[in-house]
Amino acid sequence: MFKLERTFLQQGLRCLTGINFRASLYVNDIAQCTKSHISFADDTTLSVCDSETRLLLEKANIEVNKLFNWFYANRLSLNPQKTKFIIIKPSKAKFEFSGLNLLINGTPLERIGKEYKEESTQFLGVLFDESLTWKHHINHINKTISKSLFAIKQVRNIFQPYINYGILAWGNANQSILKRTVLLQKTCN
Repeated sequence: MFKLERTFLQQGLRCLTGINFRASLYVNDIAQCTKSHISFADDTTLSVCDSETRLLLEKANIEVNKLFNWFYANRLSLNPQKTKFIIIKPSKAKFEFSGLNLLINGTPLERIGKEYKEESTQFLGVLFDESLTWKHHINHINKTISKSLFAIKQVRNIFQPYINYGILAWGNANQSILKRTVLLQKTCN
């Protein structure tokens, strides 16, 4: 997937960043193939920048072709159906994309963006969209926090019946005896 290399952009600059390649072997000499890559563990991401869309895609196709040849020479496969790209651009910027494709071995890659099937992509645990609004990442964080809070509430509900059962009988016990139970109950709330 094309991903972001920088979090800042000059007005009118478009960045086509990253193709996510997964390969656990041979990664030491990939730097000989292209200087436009970012490697982390077994992922490689390409990053190409230009202010003109046509030149951007020309540069990207050259870099993708270099990587495709490197993969082929190292007997690795690259699946164009699983490889996607994103163009990072200012939110108000309009550009002509018709007739321009990013290809792997003649197969067009799917684009990620506002008007496409996928609106964002993930890079090192952060979700990026084409205008860097962070909407998708923040929504993901909120969803994760909501699920965690729900789980915490469910755990709290597990303990409450133990505290409530027979409280009319034992609830008037000496405070020194109840101290630990009160602390545990506060921990649950």
